[in-house]
Amino acid sequence: MDYALLILGIVNGLLFAYIGGRSWLLSRRVPAPRARKQGHLLTLVCAAFVVSNILRVGLQLVDVGALPDEARGAVLGTVQLLTSLGALVIVIPALWILRRLTAVFARSDRFVTILTERVRLDASISEAGLTAREVEVLELVADGVISDVDLAESLYISPSTAATHVRNIMKKTGVRRRHELMLLAPDRVIGAAE
Repeated sequence: MDYALLILGIVNGLLFAYIGGRSWLLSRRVPAPRARKQGHLLTLVCAAFVVSNILRVGLQLVDVGALPDEARGAVLGTVQLLTSLGALVIVIPALWILRRLTAVFARSDRFVTILTERVRLDASISEAGLTAREVEVLELVADGVISDVDLAESLYISPSTAATHVRNIMKKTGVRRRHELMLLAPDRVIGAAE
């Protein structure tokens, strides 16, 4: 049984070494950055499996008597060292990614704060006196339809008419930019003038 595990460990290690080597070579040839990163990640995972298999094979060699019992301490010490180094390899990039994500979230939070301070969110849209068509336009803008062409296609009107509706909504609501209209919630559009 020990010899079967030993042979299986060697075969697994060789297979992961082959897959890792191929993924490294392919990732160097692929022009797409995302595919390159995925290839490098697969190579790293395969390398971790290869190292794990080497250490496991070392312990199995001690078990079958191919290595002296004193080698067990060296193999276990190597396992602890490589585990600690592996943790560093994972923790350092994780901290870097966390720092970048925190910066992105902080920028997003500042952006939302600036926009919400500029748009009067406490004002009732129904008090703006929007026509039924302006309500439709506002609902589309709140759903992310921003350009005059897209609004015109959705409402079967001309782009210039869509632009006029957007301009009128901006005047009536006191909003200065088209993108700020997205912050006006469509559920506030109640009781528009007919």
